[in-house]
Amino acid sequence: MKSYAAILLALALPALSAQAQPWTELTPEEQSALQPLAGEWDQLPDERKQRLRRGADRWQSLTPDEKSRAQERMERWKSLPPEKREQLREKRERWKSLPPEKRERLLERYDRFQSLPPERQERLRERFQRESGGTLPPGDCVPGTPGCGPSAPDQ
Repeated sequence: MKSYAAILLALALPALSAQAQPWTELTPEEQSALQPLAGEWDQLPDERKQRLRRGADRWQSLTPDEKSRAQERMERWKSLPPEKREQLREKRERWKSLPPEKRERLLERYDRFQSLPPERQERLRERFQRESGGTLPPGDCVPGTPGCGPSAPDQ
């Protein structure tokens, strides 16, 4: 019985130590990456703090170029109206809910589309607009249209 208690305690200790860490106990690197949240950090839910700390750790491993691109994308995201952000979140959830095979097929189509000359891409976009009226079933997208493809902010 004592061995079960020791195992449970050993498993629980890392989770307990990650909870409720006040701002003052974050590493200087974490504080630097999470600076915009300094004033509200101690009021955030523990689960969110853990996610943010993991993100800060990932941030530290990025190259300067990757950090610059990420900052540009964050600025673009912040500049979007709330309703557009919500639409993009919903599209991301639909994307994540697709079966892996379908996501793979769509990514392959996206890559094929991206490899086409710009004139051919434009002709395909125009044909899509004519033939479909510009609408897609939920979860689908046409490569090259806003919000579609692996580099889109919603995926």
